[in-house]
Amino acid sequence: MKKILILVVAMFVGESLFSQGIEFKHITFEQALAKAKKENKLVFMDCYTSWCGPCKQLSKEIFTQKEVGDIYNKNFISIKMDMEKGEGVELRERYQITAFPSLLFITPSANVVHKRVGGGDVATLVELAEIALDPNRRLKASHKKYDAGNRDSKFISVYLDKLIVAGESARAKIVSRELLSKKDLEKFITKETIHLLFATKPAYGDMYMDFILKNKSRIEKFVNSYKFSSFLENSFRDYLIAKAKESNSLSEIKNELSKCKKAYQFKDSLGIEVIAYSAYYLEKNQIDEWFNLNENGAIKKCENNPMFGAWEYVNMVNTIIKTPQLSNSKSISDRAITMMKKLGDNKNTKLIYNYSLCLLYINSGEKQLALKHHSNLAEVNARELEGMRINLVDLKKKIDACN
Repeated sequence: MKKILILVVAMFVGESLFSQGIEFKHITFEQALAKAKKENKLVFMDCYTSWCGPCKQLSKEIFTQKEVGDIYNKNFISIKMDMEKGEGVELRERYQITAFPSLLFITPSANVVHKRVGGGDVATLVELAEIALDPNRRLKASHKKYDAGNRDSKFISVYLDKLIVAGESARAKIVSRELLSKKDLEKFITKETIHLLFATKPAYGDMYMDFILKNKSRIEKFVNSYKFSSFLENSFRDYLIAKAKESNSLSEIKNELSKCKKAYQFKDSLGIEVIAYSAYYLEKNQIDEWFNLNENGAIKKCENNPMFGAWEYVNMVNTIIKTPQLSNSKSISDRAITMMKKLGDNKNTKLIYNYSLCLLYINSGEKQLALKHHSNLAEVNARELEGMRINLVDLKKKIDACN
């Protein structure tokens, strides 16, 4: 009897502790909307994926906190949706979710009134809820004020912060460029305001990128060095891809590359060249030249760093699968399969080898061979699979669906 009593008490204590955080309802999206309407509340939707690290941190460390649970359980109908499974796939498309986690506050009529992209601590999540509960502070209300002509500098600054946090980069670009075009850019090289300069989405050749490149050493004091270099390289990459698609000859691309390399010292000079010439070859439908270029690039990188270079093969295979003019070509598919077989299956390449061949055999409709490599993937460490965003269940469904 005593043991039973202890067990019952433990169960109640455990349940009490568990319920301190957000109580997510295990219901459909439509059921959540109906419940929100009945209770006159908003729906809080955590949009996540199985491979997203910040999503897991939120679920484990933040959503479970009493302070967060108190405000969310009282004021919202909370649900979690995997954006790659079930109705989450349709919701991802409907609400144009492109980054994870995305935290949405939705009216019973299915309209998003406030949102945040990315994780945060307890204070951040509590403040997020407080803003969502105040119609005048919501992102949607700020949209209306801006569209109505409000250009008060304090309002614009707060509005920009909301846009950046919400991941609305297109509108943030418009608003920030309007703000910065009327001011001395020097004033924005501070820890508190540097993010507004990046919100302009600088592109190589415009006044904002020219300013950033000229003041690179000063800006580096206020930003993460890795993210800053990635930002610059991505900006040059986008510029070169656009130019490559417009070019009529390889010499034009060579000139653009030379110009970019004078403006910025790339960490991966070979990589940026492959990206630029690849865009040109695909635009001209020169798929064999594209394959030769990328395979040679992967081989050279493998010679310098076998592990790093091997990932170039994965990138190459993914591009083939996602690009119709490549995936529909039997010769390209056959060459890619031969290329992966040459790479070989060993301790360092097991994941890369089997995943790439599984995808290629799905693409070519060779079901049994795809199953063989899928089976080999089951032997790979789960963390490695997760790191590459490989879901074996979803991959198996693709195999089952192939002809």
